[in-house]
Amino acid sequence: MNVVNELYKENIQDIETFKRHPGIRRSLEDLYPDTAHFIYELLQNAEDTKASKVRFNLLSGRLFFSHDGRNFTDRDLRSICTIGDSSKTTDETAIGKFGIGFKSVFTYTEAPKIWSDEYNFKITDLILPQEIPAKPNLEKSTLFEFPFNNPNKKKDVAFEEIENSLNELSKTTLLFLSNIKEIEVEIDYSRRKLHRTIQKKIH
Repeated sequence: MNVVNELYKENIQDIETFKRHPGIRRSLEDLYPDTAHFIYELLQNAEDTKASKVRFNLLSGRLFFSHDGRNFTDRDLRSICTIGDSSKTTDETAIGKFGIGFKSVFTYTEAPKIWSDEYNFKITDLILPQEIPAKPNLEKSTLFEFPFNNPNKKKDVAFEEIENSLNELSKTTLLFLSNIKEIEVEIDYSRRKLHRTIQKKIH
């Protein structure tokens, strides 16, 4: 049995607890309800994988994020599908965690998707990984997709909040990141595209 299916069987037992106590999810969503804070969680986790380049692509109904850092490991998979845990808790140099911080994406999506080498999966109900078809031509990059399908967050509101967070990214952001040297942002409006690249100056 592969790790995705194994973890699904382990975590399915916890879903009934979530259903009986819906406040668990509400508490997680309330941590960062309107700020698209997960944008910075994604950057921090990419930093921890020693990525040098990252890319955000915002569309009307979804957000894509990719980086050129190391691929997912078994430990990353377990961490991202667990509440209150992280594969980086013992690493004092790591600034990002896949634990609670990543769960803020569920304010916007019901099922984030991740493609990374041998791991191709989506996450439902906060902690349930399910395999999805591989995406060709990824080469060595890791790709995240966040469809805006949370019934409590309208698509246009999700777009606007994430747009604001992406527009706030600047060269100052890169000062706090050691490995990431370039952030590419593309926002796809109905009649035009906004594209910009933020680069760290190398002296």
